[in-house]
Amino acid sequence: FNGEIYNYKEFGDYKSDGYCINDLYKEHGVDFVKKLDGEFAILLMDFKNDLILMVTDPFKTKPLFDSNVDGDFGCSTYRTALDKVNHRDVKKAKPNTAMVFRISDSELVDEFTVCEFDLNQYKETFDDWNEAFSNSILKRTGDTTQNIFIGLSSGYDSGAICCELLKQSVPFKAYSVLTPVIVHENTYIVDERQKL
Repeated sequence: FNGEIYNYKEFGDYKSDGYCINDLYKEHGVDFVKKLDGEFAILLMDFKNDLILMVTDPFKTKPLFDSNVDGDFGCSTYRTALDKVNHRDVKKAKPNTAMVFRISDSELVDEFTVCEFDLNQYKETFDDWNEAFSNSILKRTGDTTQNIFIGLSSGYDSGAICCELLKQSVPFKAYSVLTPVIVHENTYIVDERQKL
């Protein structure tokens, strides 16, 4: 497991997010992944049922690589780990995909989408997007015990994150690195943001 499951508290009293995975699998089978909200790459091996589950979150935020040639299965967060043990035909895992293999022969027996998206455009305002953005910052910072920092540039993304952290009164540090090589940054905007 690599990543973070934001809604793990919905599933029980777990001391950390990774602890819910086995219990959810035991209760719901491979479909448990459809219940997860987070950024993750998971490899689960069920020796009793001769099953390997390999899954990525909807946007494949966390890296995952696999190789499956002539019954020789390998999976790793980093490609280099598979390369070092001479796996061939190493591929990036697909986003938003769960793949189920048999352990005994590495055959793919099922593949399904983790999250279905409604791509119909029917919105007339950004209200839902604004609420979703606020919630995304809250779920990433609300339960953390770590210090938060952001790289602050003159771009829209870091500016929006900075504003939302301030709005939610989340303590954080912001860092900007301005060098003569980075000429595309608007130093006026960076300076004004640092005054916040």
